[in-house]
Amino acid sequence: MKPSSTQLAEWKRRVSAAVLGEVPGVSGVGLPPQGLTVYLEEDDDAVRAAVQRAVAPLKLPAPVKFSVAGKFERR
Repeated sequence: MKPSSTQLAEWKRRVSAAVLGEVPGVSGVGLPPQGLTVYLEEDDDAVRAAVQRAVAPLKLPAPVKFSVAGKFERR
């Protein structure tokens, strides 16, 4: 069953709290059509592993996806 937009927003909030500012190398967290995605500054296996460790306690029903997007800048 496809999760509701409310569920997706809650998962994004929880993942954001776990990784943004906590895992160096993470640019952001988003909800593109392909699912909950963690955006990385560069393709780094150590950062991916750190994200996986950070979100494991959240027991999400689906794995997070990764996308290399570079460093996000505030506008």
